[in-house]
Amino acid sequence: MFQRSPLLSCRSTELRERLPIIGNLTRDLPQFEQVEVCKPCKKEKKSKKYKFKHRRRYLLNEATQLSIVCPEASEESNVVWRKESKILKKGKGHSVRKKDPTERILVDPFFTLYLRDVGKPEQGNYTCTVDGTRMLQVKLTVVMRPRVTIKELLKYLGYLSFIFLVSFVAWIIGIIRACRNPQIFAAKQQEELEELMKDL
Repeated sequence: MFQRSPLLSCRSTELRERLPIIGNLTRDLPQFEQVEVCKPCKKEKKSKKYKFKHRRRYLLNEATQLSIVCPEASEESNVVWRKESKILKKGKGHSVRKKDPTERILVDPFFTLYLRDVGKPEQGNYTCTVDGTRMLQVKLTVVMRPRVTIKELLKYLGYLSFIFLVSFVAWIIGIIRACRNPQIFAAKQQEELEELMKDL
């Protein structure tokens, strides 16, 4: 019965005329608005226990040095330096290069981190914790110098020596011509002097 009926509001006169029983029942319904509250998702607060008090970024050229002091550290503090997740022990040098065992990272007894002759393997995140408190996070980026290979150097030296040789041969030929025919150059000089005198 209701499948083909049009949509009618509860208080419409047409509903009362067509279906008087239902129209009388719905006529006395109170007016209302249905309000659905969209509860926003609770934002998860980032825990401060994973944040560092201090953050620094360094951009170094290849083969340069850097020293970093862990802030708020004293001689009695328990200070731990890390590169990525590897602990850097105090008073001992560290190498992160597989082929080169030269120690380029050092933490001295006063908890200062020294980086010397840095390259791409030394770049990354360095962190310092003081008595379990995350104190300092350092992001180190190393910029490599462009390197000219020996092959390229020999190629350019070959080009340069060829140009130098051609220039030298042309210069020698000019000197020999000037020595064999001095009258030609003397006559040209005489003509240039006469033209200069006329202009004055």
